[in-house]
Amino acid sequence: MRAAGGFAVTGGDRFAGIPWRPASNGTPLLGGVLASVECESADVLGGGGDHAIEQGRA
Repeated sequence: MRAAGGFAVTGGDRFAGIPWRPASNGTPLLGGVLASVECESADVLGGGGDHAIEQGRA
């Protein structure tokens, strides 16, 4: 299963079989990716249907 499919399910260990390490702020950084971005939350916006849109600040 691709990572996206594993994260789209409810329950279970979403990180099973996916290499990762904790970032300096504790969020997971996935292994084998070309780039990652760490930031602090600047704002959370509505208007994403059943999702929230979060803006980050470097």
